[in-house]
Amino acid sequence: MKYAILASGSSGNASLVWTERHCLVVEAGIPMRKLTAAKSIARCVLKPDAILVSHEHDDHAGYAAEASRYWHCPVLCSRETAPRFQKPHDVPWDLRTFAVGQGFTLPEWDLRIQTVAVPHVQGAVGFVITEGWEGGESNGQPKNSGSYAVEGDASSKTRSIAIFTDLGSVTDEIRAAVAQVHLLAIEADYSVGMMAENPEYPEQLKKRLMAGYGHLSNDAIENLLASQPWPNLKTVALIHGSRRNNLSVLAIAAARRGLGRNNVGVACGWENLPLVMEV
Repeated sequence: MKYAILASGSSGNASLVWTERHCLVVEAGIPMRKLTAAKSIARCVLKPDAILVSHEHDDHAGYAAEASRYWHCPVLCSRETAPRFQKPHDVPWDLRTFAVGQGFTLPEWDLRIQTVAVPHVQGAVGFVITEGWEGGESNGQPKNSGSYAVEGDASSKTRSIAIFTDLGSVTDEIRAAVAQVHLLAIEADYSVGMMAENPEYPEQLKKRLMAGYGHLSNDAIENLLASQPWPNLKTVALIHGSRRNNLSVLAIAAARRGLGRNNVGVACGWENLPLVMEV
């Protein structure tokens, strides 16, 4: 399984997860010209099976309907996010919804998707995507596959990626959902010090961004990574970094402090894109 960050940040987000047989677009917040070009550079030749959208904001969902029509594949989003795709100019080729917290697959997929609630806005989710899972039959609709896998549940051949952006804060539910993953792609939006000293941002905006429903700081990433043992973790990809309020060197240093070990790779997911990682 491979993961590629195509675009990351408040100006637009898009990434890919693919195997030998299947491909998912995760977020479609950049124009199709850029999306298809970045996909080609990442050397993913598969036609996407679906487009996953975490929440309604344009930098995540703005081009999802167009991408759905271009590739003739469904947009998958929460029921709360679905209304944004009901406008005449923003209708996907197909739209399928899930309940926040639902896990599902589709016919013949070798991937299972678990959705996890995040605090950013109503209906916003993160995704845990697992290859090699052992599940039951599917009827072609997003299907509830039960609770999160725990250590010992899955085959030793499984590989999993967690993609969490636009968080605001890390809940116990999120911690439990990502505890066993092999690759963690997670928001590291700002440095607290840089945000506090930025004269371009009014205090009201700073308070909103730093609130529990805004964005995630480097300090929060450090605390998350220090909070549990991560038995399977091989790579941390830091995404959605603010170009005005963060530096990659600060975000990476915070992540490494939190991990406290050198056998986990840390990559900055808002520079030198596309960035392709093997899981």
